[in-house]
Amino acid sequence: MKNKVLKISLIIAGSLIVLFFLSWFLLQKILRDEINAKLDSGLIPGHKVKMDNIETDLLSASVTASDIYIVPDEKPAEKMQGFRIDSCYISSISIKGISAIRYLLFKSISIGELEIGKAYLKLSLSSPDSSIKKKDDKSRLKAAVLKKLKIDDLQLLLMEMNSEREILSVNRFHLQTKKIRLVSKNGKAVLSRYPHIEAFEIDTLSSVISGGFYRIEIGQMLKKEDRNFEINRLKLLPQYPRYTFAKKLGYQTDRIKLLLDRLMIRGFDFEKLEDNILQCRSIETNGMFADFFRDKNIPRPPGHRPPLPQQTITALDFKLCIDSISLNNNEVHYTEHMPGAAEAGFVFFRDLNVLAMNLTNDPDYFNRSSTVQAFATGSVMGESLARIKISFPANKTPDTLFFSGQLEPMKLDHFNSMLERNQEVRINEGSLDKLSFEARANNDVASGKLEFLYHDLNITVMKKEEEGSKERKFISFLMNTILRSNNPVGNKEPLVAEMSFERDKEKSFINYMWKTILSGITETITPGKKKLERKE
Repeated sequence: MKNKVLKISLIIAGSLIVLFFLSWFLLQKILRDEINAKLDSGLIPGHKVKMDNIETDLLSASVTASDIYIVPDEKPAEKMQGFRIDSCYISSISIKGISAIRYLLFKSISIGELEIGKAYLKLSLSSPDSSIKKKDDKSRLKAAVLKKLKIDDLQLLLMEMNSEREILSVNRFHLQTKKIRLVSKNGKAVLSRYPHIEAFEIDTLSSVISGGFYRIEIGQMLKKEDRNFEINRLKLLPQYPRYTFAKKLGYQTDRIKLLLDRLMIRGFDFEKLEDNILQCRSIETNGMFADFFRDKNIPRPPGHRPPLPQQTITALDFKLCIDSISLNNNEVHYTEHMPGAAEAGFVFFRDLNVLAMNLTNDPDYFNRSSTVQAFATGSVMGESLARIKISFPANKTPDTLFFSGQLEPMKLDHFNSMLERNQEVRINEGSLDKLSFEARANNDVASGKLEFLYHDLNITVMKKEEEGSKERKFISFLMNTILRSNNPVGNKEPLVAEMSFERDKEKSFINYMWKTILSGITETITPGKKKLERKE
């Protein structure tokens, strides 16, 4: 009797084991068939998805696939999509730790690990269209949690659908990150938790920005250490020639060409972004070349009111907390073409170094000083060392700042590249011995003291004619007779000028600062001004 019960038990147990394996393989087949059916029925509307191999594992709740191809269907993609996948190849995809219960109960999906092998994607985007209708899809996911993501090697080409203009291209994008959470808001997936990036690298990136007026190119971008990122070989390239740029844009502005050897970001805190705080320890650049060009024959934009530096910072809708920004070994060229001038005038700076400290709009940031400070040193026209300091309180008096500076000895005729072409004045002789200034400025007026020491100043006033510029001898004689050719004069004490200038609020802060300094220079070289005083 016992043997019979044992045999029956073994038969039942064996049958259950066989039934389990049969059910297992049957469920695996059903799952694969369901995936294939979903692909055939249009996983991505307007496109076909083909896979050479799909493997499922119910025990580990995982799906793997290889050699995936996505191409447009013969029928046009639905207008509501707003995109078209022109071509896509993915060597492999592995999805592990899928939570079906979370999807069934909460309409959200949780994935333990997503790994994407070598891939190529060419995607076209259409311009926003208000006539595009959104489906009322009750099955739409409410949230998605991805515990770990790894992208091995992705090549991406993003195009504009109608014009076929390239928007973005990325070569060899590598990413390894954790803790990604997306939520659905108004039909769009929104990142609700900033991920922890373990590895990040882009070999080359190119993108058209600012409505097609610039292209940005990055040679290499990678994560060096925890919270540290490095960019090598960055370029900002205008897409139109000098005199075409502003005409195309429709208003006067600086056309900027920028070449940068290296940019380093240290201590960038992703987690703070969740609290609307942009915080990092330092930003450092090296080897920057910047070329600015402004065509002043083009009208300025109507209603343009460029803010002062502190107004820009305090107006940000997020907290900015950067310990320091250091720009090293720079060369900057500035060229402007004045109305009626035959040629554009220019100035340039070499060996320019800029350091900004405590750049913040939060005076309580780490209980530090609430004063933002910036220091700059550089060689003006490759001849004279200049120093300048700008400082202002953070978030207290947003319309007040202070600036001061010095310029070491140089020949004044080095400025003829700007004066002759834009002001019709040529400096024949003259040497700068010393220039120093201190000023206080707000959104309306600036005032301060300036000491301009020079000797043997002699100028020529030019006149524009059809064949070019011609010397105005009588006017030049009068000007050289009236203007002070030296400061100090003989054994007298040097004269110190009071700077005063009312801001043109349609122009930049640089223009405001320069015109304030120029007011002091004018007071110095022009005799009979009440604002001149003896140096104590």
